[in-house]
Parts: sequence; C-alpha cells; structure tokens
Amino acid sequence: MNNIGNLLVILLMSISNYALAMIKDHNKLVRNSPLSYEEAVEVAGLMVNSWNILSLDLRGCSLGAQEISIVASALQLNNRLQELELSNNPIGDEGMRSLGDLLKDHRQLQVLRIDSCDIGDAGAWILISALAQNTTLKKLSIAHNPMHKSLKKKAVKTLQNKSEINYKKLFK
Repeated sequence: MNNIGNLLVILLMSISNYALAMIKDHNKLVRNSPLSYEEAVEVAGLMVNSWNILSLDLRGCSLGAQEISIVASALQLNNRLQELELSNNPIGDEGMRSLGDLLKDHRQLQVLRIDSCDIGDAGAWILISALAQNTTLKKLSIAHNPMHKSLKKKAVKTLQNKSEINYKKLFK
C-alpha cells in the first residue's frame, strides 16, 4: 500500500479536538492559517468521517502538492462537498493532478476557488481535461496563476457551457 493508502487507513481513526475546533457550523469547515502535514491528515480524516460538511475553506494554509493529495483523496470518499476554497496555497502543477482526479469523479462540487496557487501551463491542461468531464461545477476562480494566456482562453472555451463562471477572473 502506498503512503496515501496508509494515510487513508489512519483517517478512519478518531479525530482530535484540534480538527473538531475548526468547524465553524454544522456544514462548513474553515481553517485560514498554515497547516502541517499532520494537520492536513486530520482535516482529511474529518472530511471522511463527517458527511454533513458541504463547504471546505483552506485558503492560505500553505498546502503543497503532498497535502493537497491527502485532502483530495479524502474528498473522493466524501461526495457531499459542494464548495472548495484552496486559494493562496502553493499547490502547483503537481497538486493540480490530485485536484484533477477529484474533479473528474466528484459529482456534487459546485464551487472551486484556486486563485494564486502557482498553477502553470501543465496544471492548466490538467484542469481543462478534468473540467471537460465534470458536470456539476458552476463557479470557478483561477485568478493570479502563471498560466499562459492561450490556456486561459482554452479553459474559457471548455467552460463556456457552464453557468456562473467568472470569466474576468480567468484573465487576471
């Protein structure tokens, strides 16, 4: 079993008071400060074990590709999440691979915010491919990422049939 598989087994264990304290209300999980690798595992565990959380706000938590992989794996097991805020995290192209896999399979996610996440051209292609397969996303924000302008246009073309996409934010 790989590291992610081992971590998912750990996630099924009890969740600490630290993770439970992050719940703002019954259906929203918010944390807006840096998370360690271990804390990312706790958040993922909470997502696996809490089916009532509809919104996850992890903006500015210093989540890199490894942490995003853990969170995305857990979210594949929790198919109720409707809103995911990951802006201002160093996700990069490698982390976009995990998010791309999540987007392809998740059937409830309606809002995704990944502004200022260091997503470049390779990550943009992953995003475009995943969005072509996703049927539920209604709102997307990917401003301030180092993608080539032509790829942003490709993303717009891919998303043109979706409602409420903020096209202006795609070109900032």
